[in-house]
Amino acid sequence: MMFKKPSTQPVALEPGQLTPQTPAEFVARGWLYYGRGDNDQAAADYREALKQNENDPETLYALGMALAASSNPQDAVQVFEQALQHLDSIEDAVRVRMLTRLIKGHINRIKTGDWHLTK
Repeated sequence: MMFKKPSTQPVALEPGQLTPQTPAEFVARGWLYYGRGDNDQAAADYREALKQNENDPETLYALGMALAASSNPQDAVQVFEQALQHLDSIEDAVRVRMLTRLIKGHINRIKTGDWHLTK
């Protein structure tokens, strides 16, 4: 049986306890806020990450999710479409395909009310 090496990173019980410095840290804290339903704070963290790592498709996807959850569907569609334009920056083809389907599904859901994942 294989065991993972324990993380040396502290576990923050509240996202507000973290002080992110890098884009990845802002995205990680943003997902913590998003998971708690604090979509405005999540969006603020994703935007901060984008200041340092402009047009990162995964961060744009996260921002789109936060905007959609905070009743900004048209803004979310614009951000999702921007993410689609920058997927070529991801080298992993499986990751690109997965993210493409997720983004298109969210756009379809916002525009039509249906995911249309078979198309």
